[in-house]
Amino acid sequence: MSSGDRNTLAFAFFIVQLQQRPDLANLTVVFDDPFTSLDRFRQQFTRDQIRALAKKAKQVIVLSHEPSFLELIADGFEPADLRLLIVARDGVLDSVIKPWDMKTEMAPGYHKDIGTLLAYYGGEWEDSRAVIRCIRPVLEGFLRMSFPGSFPDNAWLGGMLEMIRDCAAGTPLEAAKAPLSDLESLNDYTQTS
Repeated sequence: MSSGDRNTLAFAFFIVQLQQRPDLANLTVVFDDPFTSLDRFRQQFTRDQIRALAKKAKQVIVLSHEPSFLELIADGFEPADLRLLIVARDGVLDSVIKPWDMKTEMAPGYHKDIGTLLAYYGGEWEDSRAVIRCIRPVLEGFLRMSFPGSFPDNAWLGGMLEMIRDCAAGTPLEAAKAPLSDLESLNDYTQTS
């Protein structure tokens, strides 16, 4: 039996046992990584069983390291019926449980990076290395959106700033010369930190 088959069988036995309990409405049920080694069909079936169980039990808790699995379960739940939490680092040795912003976590790279920078700006993000890693891609994306077609697809922030510095008067990139020294400072900061 494959590990996916074993997990599916164990999950099925667990669900059957729960459904036979007369006190199910008073129970808190915890699932720890219920999607491990499951193919897409089994993931969707598992999600359906967990969602059905959530309507019968007092509370259902799903623990996972995989955000996309949690998104699969959470999709369609009423916000009042769902609480998303994450165990996050607090300092060097401690952890805390705090609200988890699934939309930011699951956003495409550029939007996720913006979310990280906004969280840092709001005092909610403490991993300075992660923040520093987000600066360059956000600035590159911002410049590409602000000046479409002005930069080659393979241009990095340093090359983009050089193009702004060397642009001719009257070209669209001339508008980016005003914040150029700030952009260069940020670029230098991301390279040395």
